[in-house]
Amino acid sequence: MDNFIKNINIFIEVAKYNSFTKAAMNLNMPKSYVSLGIKKLEEQVGARLFFRTTRQIHLTYEGKEYYDRCLSLLFQLNEVENLFKKDKNKIKGHLKISIPSRIARVILIPNLPKFFSNFPEIKLSLCSTDCYVNLIQDGYDCVVRVGDLKDSSYISKSIGELKIINCASVGYINQFGKAESIADLSKHYIINYASSDSQSPSFEYFFNEKTYQVKMKSLLTVNNAESYISAAVSDLGIIQIPEYDVRNLIEKNILYKILENYQAQSMPIAFLYPHRKHIIKPLNVFMEWFKELIHSFCIN
Repeated sequence: MDNFIKNINIFIEVAKYNSFTKAAMNLNMPKSYVSLGIKKLEEQVGARLFFRTTRQIHLTYEGKEYYDRCLSLLFQLNEVENLFKKDKNKIKGHLKISIPSRIARVILIPNLPKFFSNFPEIKLSLCSTDCYVNLIQDGYDCVVRVGDLKDSSYISKSIGELKIINCASVGYINQFGKAESIADLSKHYIINYASSDSQSPSFEYFFNEKTYQVKMKSLLTVNNAESYISAAVSDLGIIQIPEYDVRNLIEKNILYKILENYQAQSMPIAFLYPHRKHIIKPLNVFMEWFKELIHSFCIN
C-alpha cells in the first residue's frame, strides 16, 4: 500500500509538469525511479496513463480521469494529515500556482519571505506568465487571472478589482503638454498594448456605465507589461495600466497621473481552480494570505 501511495504521488508530479525530469527534481529522486513508479502504477491500474514521445509526454484519456480521482484521494489524505493542526504554520503541502508576471514580480515575490516564515511547511512551484495556462492539463492547483474569466468549467473566487489609471512621463508632458480633456487626445500619442498588430491604438474610458474608445496616434505597439512601462518612462506616450504596476514610479515623480476623470473600467482579479469540493488546506491558506496581501492594491 505504501508503494502504491508513493507511485500516486509520483504520478501527480509527472502530470503537473508533463515531465519525468522535473518531477524527479521536485521529488528529489532519480529519474529512473520516477519512470519505474509510473510503469508499476500503470501495471497496477491496468491502463496506460501517459502518451510518451521522445520530446514530450501528456495524459491519456484514462490518465486524465485517474488524475482527477487521485486529486480527490490526495485531498482526503491531506485533510486527514492536517485535521488537528490548528496552528496554520504546521500545515504541509506543495502547490503549483500560475500568476501574471507583473503581479508576481511587484506584489507576490517581495512578500514571499513573510509567507514562508508563517507557513514553512508549504512549498510553492510558481509560474509567472501572462500567457494562458490550462489548469488540468498543466497540473495547476490554482491560477490568478486578471480580466474577464472565460474558463466557465472551472471554479472562480473573486479577489477584488484593480484600478486602472492613465499616466505619462515628465518628459512626454513637457513635450506635448498635459492632456486635460478627451478633446486634447487628438494632439497626443498613446502606447499601444496589443497581442497582435491588428489591434488599433485607442484610449478607453468608462463613463455613465458605458465604455468609450477614442482612436489615437501611436508610434509603438508592445505586447508585454515590462515594455509598456519602459516605453512610457522613455517619453513615448500615454499608457493605461493597473495602478499597482506603476505606484513606485508615480511616488518617485517619474510618471504622472493624467485624465483622472476619464479612466478605464477596473479589471477583476480572481482565483481559478478546478474543484469546488477539493480545496486542500495549503491552497486555502495561500488564497487567504494572497487576498489580504493584494487588498491594498484593489478598489474597496
